[in-house]
Amino acid sequence: MKGKAKKNLLISLILIVTVGLAVYILRSVEGFSKSPTVDLVVARYKEDLSWLQKYMHLPFRTIYIYNKSDQPIQCIRPKNCKVISIPNVGVCDQTYLYHIIHNYSSLADFTVFLPGSGNLPNKTIQVEKIVNGAFQGKAQMVGYVLDKPVHQAYDSFQVKQYLTNHSSNQDDKATNLTPADVSPFGNWYRHYFPTQNDARISYLGIFCLTRQMIQKNPKSKYEKYDKLLNKDKLSETAHFMERSWASLFPDIPPENLVKLTFTAEQYVDSIKE
Repeated sequence: MKGKAKKNLLISLILIVTVGLAVYILRSVEGFSKSPTVDLVVARYKEDLSWLQKYMHLPFRTIYIYNKSDQPIQCIRPKNCKVISIPNVGVCDQTYLYHIIHNYSSLADFTVFLPGSGNLPNKTIQVEKIVNGAFQGKAQMVGYVLDKPVHQAYDSFQVKQYLTNHSSNQDDKATNLTPADVSPFGNWYRHYFPTQNDARISYLGIFCLTRQMIQKNPKSKYEKYDKLLNKDKLSETAHFMERSWASLFPDIPPENLVKLTFTAEQYVDSIKE
């Protein structure tokens, strides 16, 4: 009996150690012990945001609506929703930087960034893929992989005038944009991303990032870009920034780039003077 008892005791100890080790490993894997948290950030000017109702069944931790209009807006759900009024500068790109800077230490596991115009026909498919992907643990971004580095492919790209796509935001006809401090895009990119040779290009300001991706960059880096965008309502710099988000987050692999429903060339032609 003594030999059998020792054998059983040894087996029991092995099982306890094995189970304990397995639990420790599993709990060490991010997101195992609890579902990943997802925040939603919406950059709004005058758009009707009722289109977001189709996503309100999803368990967002917090919904942030950044309102850049003097027109008040109500939260789209009663709980865990904040409307924050900020100055109307830098379009959605500056809004995203504002959120990152002011929530840098308290970010969700995933943050979805959307423009208020996400219901436009050229954005709805991409928005749906990005939002649903967040709850599947995917960090994604609307964009492409080019056949050459972005600063070479778009070396001479400039935007002198722009008419917003959303009718609610069309205060006037095409507006003259405040020129970027460095232009055209190729020169601007080489100036502000001097060490990068990235062939990924981002579009539309629609993406989802993990907390780790955001915090890989110091807060000061976002503050640097925010200073470029927080001066003017409409600027050429915002269009340059739109194409550079992918370069800020090199951990987004090419397979996680959600393509446009039209060619990159068609998009560029639609916003040129």
